[in-house]
Amino acid sequence: LKQLARYSSWLVANPTQNGWDIDVTADVEPALCRLRPLAIRPQPDFSDPAAANMSRLVEAARRLPEAMRPRPRQTAYQQDNSVISDQVTEYLVPLQPHEVALERLRAELDGRSRDAERSNGGLSLVEWKAAANELVPGLDLTPVEHWLIYAATQLASGQCHLRFMTVEGTEPFSINTRFYDIEVEPASQARRTRPVELAPA
Repeated sequence: LKQLARYSSWLVANPTQNGWDIDVTADVEPALCRLRPLAIRPQPDFSDPAAANMSRLVEAARRLPEAMRPRPRQTAYQQDNSVISDQVTEYLVPLQPHEVALERLRAELDGRSRDAERSNGGLSLVEWKAAANELVPGLDLTPVEHWLIYAATQLASGQCHLRFMTVEGTEPFSINTRFYDIEVEPASQARRTRPVELAPA
């Protein structure tokens, strides 16, 4: 029985074999020799060019399911080249108070650069904002510190000369130089005077 179980296990692991002959005698129990069908899957040799083998390959290929055909790609939207309207809609964004004040300041600086009769002096941003608070609604809500940083950045990009009024007693090698006001001059007016970056209070 041990040897029969060993051969049975070998047949299960090798299902393409045909088995072996058993000499049945009176001493062997017939129930042990009962036949058990084995599911055998034919494995054709692809490298064998024989006609019989090729016909089996063709027959096996016929039984294969049909390959899925790729679906045509569909665009997400239907392209339409028709012109619906040729009118351009303009949207006007209202300026903030500090932007309106900067436009007024630039206009005044342009007037100073064209008027050569005016004295060569810088325009104080703090004093100009104090005077413009009554002319520009909402400008008084903008802190002076914010106005100085905003106006100085915008005017420096417009090639204006800036003069920082530093606080007295500032350390000579400090990283941040403290200042309380900025004087601005037009570029044409600054060329007529000697530029001074920092002025003591």
